[in-house]
Amino acid sequence: MIYALQPYGSLIAIADLVGKASNSVNLNPLNFEAASSELGAESLDYSNKIAKLMNDRPGLRIKLCGKATGSDRQALIQQKQQAWLKQQASKKPAADTGKKKPAMPEFVIKDEALFAIASQRADKLKELLVKQHNIGAERLFLCKPEIDSADGAAPRLDINI
Repeated sequence: MIYALQPYGSLIAIADLVGKASNSVNLNPLNFEAASSELGAESLDYSNKIAKLMNDRPGLRIKLCGKATGSDRQALIQQKQQAWLKQQASKKPAADTGKKKPAMPEFVIKDEALFAIASQRADKLKELLVKQHNIGAERLFLCKPEIDSADGAAPRLDINI
């Protein structure tokens, strides 16, 4: 509808985007070990600070945006490789018939697995804030999980006010 007001429609759209961007504050992200959604000691300490902030400001709402990265994909591949090697080691050795040991298959991790990890990261913090700190679930919004393909990007949970 606003585009029908050209050329002013574009200006309205840009102003709307700038307004939305300026209404958001990014807190420090919670970093995770690759391929994990478990909150470490540092993350738990930080979550206590987030809970205090939210308890001090009852009208505050936050967005939890899980991010997966290439390091998550690599860690999941390594987990599959280790499981395969363990499985091979547990097999009874056949009589020496001259057969070659099977080659390790090439493991592929689909994006859906990364989206699941990113989503679990947001779910974990939300659950912690709701259950342990009595923050109302209606104050915590989950973003669509994303894959950050930037070199060196950390597996994380972005937190926005």
